[in-house]
Amino acid sequence: MQSTKYNLASLFKSIVLTLTLVLTSAQSIAAQSDLSATCQTQALYQQLKNVSSDNLLFGHQNTTLEGIGWVDNNGLADRSDCLEAVGDYPAVYGFDFVRGFIFQQHTIRAHERGAVITFSDHMDNFQTGGDAWNVQPNIVKEILVENSAAQQRLIQHLNQVADFLNTLVDKNGDLIPVIYRPFHENTGDWFWWSAPYCTPEEYVALWQFTVDYLRGSRNIHHVLYAYSPSDPAFSGGYEARYPGNAYVDIIGFDSYATVLYEMFLVANAQLVVEFAEANDKVAALTEFGVSGGVQFAENPDWFTTTFLQPLKEDSIARKLAYAHTWRNDRPNHHWVPLPEEATHTDFIAFYEDEFTVFEQDLPDMYDCSLVTSTSIKDDQLLAQMDLVISPNPAADYIRVEWSGSAFEQEFGLSVFNSLGQELLRVEDYFMGSRVIVEDLPSGVYFIKLEGKRLEKKRSIAFFKQ
Repeated sequence: MQSTKYNLASLFKSIVLTLTLVLTSAQSIAAQSDLSATCQTQALYQQLKNVSSDNLLFGHQNTTLEGIGWVDNNGLADRSDCLEAVGDYPAVYGFDFVRGFIFQQHTIRAHERGAVITFSDHMDNFQTGGDAWNVQPNIVKEILVENSAAQQRLIQHLNQVADFLNTLVDKNGDLIPVIYRPFHENTGDWFWWSAPYCTPEEYVALWQFTVDYLRGSRNIHHVLYAYSPSDPAFSGGYEARYPGNAYVDIIGFDSYATVLYEMFLVANAQLVVEFAEANDKVAALTEFGVSGGVQFAENPDWFTTTFLQPLKEDSIARKLAYAHTWRNDRPNHHWVPLPEEATHTDFIAFYEDEFTVFEQDLPDMYDCSLVTSTSIKDDQLLAQMDLVISPNPAADYIRVEWSGSAFEQEFGLSVFNSLGQELLRVEDYFMGSRVIVEDLPSGVYFIKLEGKRLEKKRSIAFFKQ
């Protein structure tokens, strides 16, 4: 028997949440990475950041694509195991391009219902032609070689991603904002982009190349970028492979466990929240659940006592914006319980808890009126430019350019290595002119630009072959 939240309680919860977000949104725009983003994308980012203070959005992978005993590739059935379990859709819908680019109707219909949409991307191995789990040394290094076959295959894939994202249009003709989560769980050892198979500098360069290509070459500005290592509190933290604030909007983590889940959950959540707050970003639990599926839960009250209660009781860990669980695709591999399962009654209690938010209780996550419109001061303009370094990776020279106009064309430019040592300095740099870097050893370097009238500086990275 399906269970729904009492209508009056649900209405009250939704009104309180909406008013809270409106009041918080009036204060300021948070520091998202793409300041050429559409207003709906800015609103989504701001709402995610605001909701994290008092609520947790629940997400489910492939929720309208597949369930136990059914598949809907065309996205028109609006079926969901989550809907069948509690009478409501999740607040966050997750999909993955490993299944192709079949999600247009899934996305459009989810957006019409007000949901948040996120895409992960288990990219094939662009060097060998194998899948994401086909691991070999030096794959990322080969991709970073300018005009290499592997790099061209990555670009071909990113063109497919961009082409698909441009098909996501709402009934008003506006592009639908989505969260994009590439190169996830990079601190493990199971994907070709994982830590054993590339240096931190190479991983950062790969991420930045990807974002720069989508933004710069394909003019994609309705995407938020999510960075999510696996169990960062137990795998080295965030600093070494973090792509940088200009390339990340959501700082998350993936975490599965069968035993001691509370320990993993709270430790990781504390770390991600503190790191996100220090960098003015959104914190999220981008994948969670019992290892192998909810059918392996030893506690029938797993959702409320093992997962929700430890989060709610910790003043730091509770500040996650959303928690997203994995897909339902077969009886021995699923994460949302069906009505006949031992954890189903507890999942209803999880749904009815005032801390959790499913689709019916979502405020308007895309309301452009909540985005504060302010004039841009001179000391903010450089930080808000969409800067691109090309070629990247570089061999002999680089150019620094921007998309759009700027109030001045002359800057001070410095090149630093990863130790913070200044190696080159150009006092009067004009955007688009060459900087010779042929004598620099191979590695990752950072360009710092400083306007003649600015207090703030802008940093952007490039990879030297």
